Amino acid sequence: MSSANANQLSDTEELISRTRGLTVRQLHVNGKDHFSDRGIAIKKIQALIATNEDILQRCNELTSTRHSKLYQITSFCKSDFNVVKVWNMAGMTQIVAFKEVVTQTFNMRPLLCLPEGLNMFEPKRERSGLIDFRSLLRTSLMLHDDILLPFLWKLQDHLELAQVSLGSLDAWVMNSHDNVLFLQSLFGIDIDSVSMTTSQSTWCRCGDHQNYDICHNCGREYLYHSPNSDSSRQCPATSVSSATCVRRARQKMLSGIVDPTTFCCKKHFRVLAEYNLQEKYEASFNIDQKSEREQLKILCEFLENRYKSSIYSVLNRINS
Repeated sequence: MSSANANQLSDTEELISRTRGLTVRQLHVNGKDHFSDRGIAIKKIQALIATNEDILQRCNELTSTRHSKLYQITSFCKSDFNVVKVWNMAGMTQIVAFKEVVTQTFNMRPLLCLPEGLNMFEPKRERSGLIDFRSLLRTSLMLHDDILLPFLWKLQDHLELAQVSLGSLDAWVMNSHDNVLFLQSLFGIDIDSVSMTTSQSTWCRCGDHQNYDICHNCGREYLYHSPNSDSSRQCPATSVSSATCVRRARQKMLSGIVDPTTFCCKKHFRVLAEYNLQEKYEASFNIDQKSEREQLKILCEFLENRYKSSIYSVLNRINS
């Protein structure tokens, strides 16, 4: 081999060594013990991927989602019986649970973006835009042994970070299930077997509607309503004459709708219990809060005793 060829080979080997060294430094993980056996590391990563997929599937089944690629956040919407009210309706004291649509945003960046070192590959993505980590793991197995193990360590740490984000989402989603179990235990009913009741239309500022929810003012979808400064939504302009608009507005105001030009929704609720009492009772409870759950229990016990007392009083009068 000539001297020139030997020097060229030496330069190539040095370039390879330097590039691998730089890559390993990018993959460096501080202050944490990892498995030195790549087979164990791969099994650990596969278990993390499976757990994360199970959590995400469970949350997706109970929520609707909307991703923001700009901020790497995802908005999740769920239906939740988190408000319980006591009111008087048609001469009866009723305890009702309101079904609300609740929206919360979570940082899904670990599922959408890869940190330095792991981004040496362009990852495949699911239809939702989330990274396909199974595919990423398979691709990484082509790496040289000097780089593969540090890559697996860093991927493991990244998946553990993703699991933290998914854990907070899972806790939020499953809290709705906990509310249902609480109500079923307190009232001794299967809440799904109780028919849903719809209240009268109300002027809406909740801001938690889906794009295709229908407005009970104008009949158009929520997405066509422009936002106001007070969290309400303005109905879109109509092509009918101004006289017709005024007439419709007056009819709606007479029917109890506060603002006839603003998005209007109907609240859905289930009647959990009702009592025929002379007194009137009104209260509202957010059963996401443990303290308000206890207050609801106390009021339910009071109403039950009050109802039994009134029955005994009526029976005594009849017998006398």
